[in-house]
Amino acid sequence: MIRVTLLLLLTLTAETALAACDSSNRALVCELSNYNPETGADPTGSCPARSDFVTAIRDAVAVAPNLRDEVCRLTGLFVVTDGNVSWGVWQNPRSNQTPGGKKPATYVGIASTLIGSTLSAHLDATLKAVLRNSNASST
Repeated sequence: MIRVTLLLLLTLTAETALAACDSSNRALVCELSNYNPETGADPTGSCPARSDFVTAIRDAVAVAPNLRDEVCRLTGLFVVTDGNVSWGVWQNPRSNQTPGGKKPATYVGIASTLIGSTLSAHLDATLKAVLRNSNASST
């Protein structure tokens, strides 16, 4: 749900900034490459991300106050610069700590190719890829 909402909103613009999310001034939007969420390791990236990535996410969140609250609760929001894959990592907060002894965290990674594109363009490309694969497997 978060991915679809972010994809939709990344194409919109507004003037309110996301900067107020983190009282400790931690950079919320970071760039990331060479990360596999299946490892279970916490992602670390280059923070803050390029200004055009940060601006796109700030603008998207500014037009959706409910989404802003969700984004502000994330431990990190990453723009994935190597590949076309978006992902999410959620560690159950009820456990109060991860197996490594750290506080549970929540991360979202958004493929950089999605930033600046419209939701309809993304859906068209996905549908074409699915149809191309289904035609190839049926021959």
